[in-house]
Amino acid sequence: MAQTIPHPPITSRELWLAERKQLLAQEKELTGHRDRINAELTDAYSLLDMTPYGRQQDFEDSPPRLAAEADLRLGPSLAQLTTQT
Repeated sequence: MAQTIPHPPITSRELWLAERKQLLAQEKELTGHRDRINAELTDAYSLLDMTPYGRQQDFEDSPPRLAAEADLRLGPSLAQLTTQT
């Protein structure tokens, strides 16, 4: 037995246009909300520290670094953190 596909009701152009304008207003509101959330997330992620991960290595042709730069790159050791408290 064949099933029939339900079709939307047939309406007047005025009713269709009114419903369409209502949907467009909802879509505009949701788009604005999504844009605000994306802007907040972009700001939040840009404020995160960029920290290196994995093994940091120096190559033979790497320029020499100052000791302070190495400390910034590697961060404090566990011994330094425990002695500061």
